[in-house]
Amino acid sequence: KANRGGEATHKEQSQMRSVLGSLNWIVRVNRPDLAYDTSRLQSCVQKPCVQDLVDCNSLLRRAMLSKDQRLTYVWRPFKFEELKILSITDASHANDHDLSSTGQRLGFRSQSGRILAFCGPDFIAKSGGPIHILEWKSSVIRRVCRSTLQAESLSMLAGYEDGEHLRMILDGLHHGHDQGDPNWRMRAQDGTDLIKLTDCRSLSDHLTQQGLGEVNDKRLAIDLCGMRQMIWRRRHEEVGDPLFSDQPPKDGSTRVLWISTKTMLSDALTKHMDASDVRAAMNGLSLKIELQGSKSDRGQKKDECENEDETRNMSCTDPDCSWT
Repeated sequence: KANRGGEATHKEQSQMRSVLGSLNWIVRVNRPDLAYDTSRLQSCVQKPCVQDLVDCNSLLRRAMLSKDQRLTYVWRPFKFEELKILSITDASHANDHDLSSTGQRLGFRSQSGRILAFCGPDFIAKSGGPIHILEWKSSVIRRVCRSTLQAESLSMLAGYEDGEHLRMILDGLHHGHDQGDPNWRMRAQDGTDLIKLTDCRSLSDHLTQQGLGEVNDKRLAIDLCGMRQMIWRRRHEEVGDPLFSDQPPKDGSTRVLWISTKTMLSDALTKHMDASDVRAAMNGLSLKIELQGSKSDRGQKKDECENEDETRNMSCTDPDCSWT
């Protein structure tokens, strides 16, 4: 421990790889609260240092002390026919690293945290309620993100694709997939609502409002344009047209909502922090969210106005906002 930056021996590396393999299996099965730390250490396993070994031992000790932690599913908190899908996504910008094929660390990588869950039909109206966690992921975003907006967008896009896949599964359970029916995908999208939760105001505004200007990064613009088509999609339509109306349809089957960072469940999957909120949701307790977006909410926090430089004409116009 005296030289925390020194390279680990081959034997220590082999032991670390074995421990992380076991931890990764546990994380995949029922421990989303350990997902970030396991993901971070896996990115170091090809060329670990002494500090990585210390962190690995600490994570293993934490897992053993909480070995009774599990996923709990409350009996019938909502009707199966009325459930909605929650895609809760977050990202930390340029705080992590990836590994090259030779084991060299590649800096300034962003971390994506995603949770996919079921909720009841009144979850949004009541600002929370019981959820059933189905899937989770903490992973490095391979593309170097130039802003938080880009990192959050890529994380949301991955979460949306997971949610879309789940909608297709639910449609198959209800109706079966007739390969001769060209409209089965549209039926699946209309059959179950998908709600995407983010704590990034600039992303939420760009997806749900008109007249926010264009994004300078072409790859990011393509991703945002694709998500806007789905959010502005009306029922019984293949894709939406953001130019057709001033706001997304109120009865649309795909929605995006901006929530407070302090109630962002996936935050613990993007950085090393207290994951008590995730463990509470794992234990079957109701998830509470703080919806943002009202006029009085704007300008209260720096993170609600960040990334103005990413899009043109996206500056905060609230006179009470002092952040520049």
